[in-house]
Amino acid sequence: MTYNRIVRDFNRVEQGWAGVLVQERQILRTLPALFEQVSSYQQYERDIQERLTKMRTAFDRISNERIPSEADGAALQEAQRAGEEVVRELRLTVENYPELKFSEVVRSYMRELSKLEDNLAAALRLFNAQVAAFNSRIETFPSNLVNAISPCRSRIQVFFDSEASSSFEYRPNP
Repeated sequence: MTYNRIVRDFNRVEQGWAGVLVQERQILRTLPALFEQVSSYQQYERDIQERLTKMRTAFDRISNERIPSEADGAALQEAQRAGEEVVRELRLTVENYPELKFSEVVRSYMRELSKLEDNLAAALRLFNAQVAAFNSRIETFPSNLVNAISPCRSRIQVFFDSEASSSFEYRPNP
């Protein structure tokens, strides 16, 4: 029974590490897609802004004519056509994407990234707890005796972030 507990705890450690890898893989898959989405919205908004600026400039040029009867009819038609295109495209886009603000996309991107990081941190905490349980199992009596005479399992190191640790002055084992 003791040997079976050692094996079970070791398998839980392996499963915990697999969970960490799944979360890391999810981050690696999601980040490029999120970045691409943010970039495409940014480019879309930049294009719309440029088109709106050109349209506004064309209308300003026409409306700044001193005598409206002398205004260029072709310029007016061109400005009107450009305006109709922008409005039509915006309507279609708004119907498909009710919230077009780039800042909301960035906030969404940051929320998703935060959620992925939280999931990874949770997976690492679970892994470390499983490692601690396994290490305690193989180091305490009578499991340590059973482990010594059976196919021996060695102590496993918990995940350790040296960068994060270096920012703390507290050391549990001075």
